[in-house]
Amino acid sequence: MTIRDVSELEEIDIENLEFLGFGHYGNVYKLDNSHVLKIFHDEKLALIFEKNHAESFIEYLTKLSNKKLNIIVAPEAVYKDEHGYVLAYVSKYINGIKLNSDDFGEVDINVFMKALESFYCELAKIKDLIFYDGSARNLILEDGLKLVDLDLAKFQRCLDYEDVLKENYRILNNAIYKAITKLKSEDRLNDINLFELVCL
Repeated sequence: MTIRDVSELEEIDIENLEFLGFGHYGNVYKLDNSHVLKIFHDEKLALIFEKNHAESFIEYLTKLSNKKLNIIVAPEAVYKDEHGYVLAYVSKYINGIKLNSDDFGEVDINVFMKALESFYCELAKIKDLIFYDGSARNLILEDGLKLVDLDLAKFQRCLDYEDVLKENYRILNNAIYKAITKLKSEDRLNDINLFELVCL
């Protein structure tokens, strides 16, 4: 992961970037065909992220980027200020379907089941990271199911592997279940066995 000074953001013409969306913590722009830029709303949020992690936020993002798992979309570059606080970062652009979007109802169930199986196999490899911010809006289906915007996930060194896995299953099963059950009755995903889908 590349670390850059926040002054380098001035070199980016943000007003002419395609705006992709916003959330509680920041705005997301399409930087190019392969990357997005997330800019946090203000410095107060940077301090929140610092307090949320046992390590500094920049150390957390570095550890996250070192995971190298297919289901995690981690920052590739961060912009920090003079205090070392992260005010923006660049990550891979995932041009897929968010599980909280209307387009999710058009997904072929066989495609989704295959993606979900691979997702849980990858999830089982994670021994120390809990996705506390795992939700339908953070899950995107592209060439597989991926987690994005993991600013509030945490490394938990004090928990053993089984506890980490159970907590991730609980959080993500709940997010996936809610994404499916909110679909309209005519949507094809509603006709499947939900227990089988989220309790593999």
